[in-house]
Amino acid sequence: MIEATLTQAIRFNKNLQSIEASVDEVRFEPNTSPTLSLSNGQTIQAKLVIAADGANSPLRRSVGIEIAQHSYEQHAVVANFTCAIAHRETAYQWFLPSGDILAMLPLPQQQVSMVWSTQNEHAKHLLQMDSQAWSNQFAVEVHDQLGELRL
Repeated sequence: MIEATLTQAIRFNKNLQSIEASVDEVRFEPNTSPTLSLSNGQTIQAKLVIAADGANSPLRRSVGIEIAQHSYEQHAVVANFTCAIAHRETAYQWFLPSGDILAMLPLPQQQVSMVWSTQNEHAKHLLQMDSQAWSNQFAVEVHDQLGELRL
């Protein structure tokens, strides 16, 4: 979606240009725009450089921008369910008293994808449950909002 939007913006805006190359180096000189050396041999200057190359961004690291990381000691458990009641193309999210976060995302027909962010030990417990126990536990947590659920 983002790529399609960017492609369309570039097509209709003469001030934008798409360059199919990765950034090898970024240099900052006083009183000028940053200079980028690209993998295709080009060198360009840009008023704005956005490091959007992932969580482990080589571009961000190359210019010395640090990030703070913190492990929440959690896992996300994902499962797809068929619902007795239509979800009406609506996503839901619950913040449980335990600190867990439970999301229900609509899929085609009467199916939903459940994403349960929980502590590591609880995630292990959930993954050991059989299909019926899973369905029952999920239904309880979402207050039977979509009726009977089948894994």
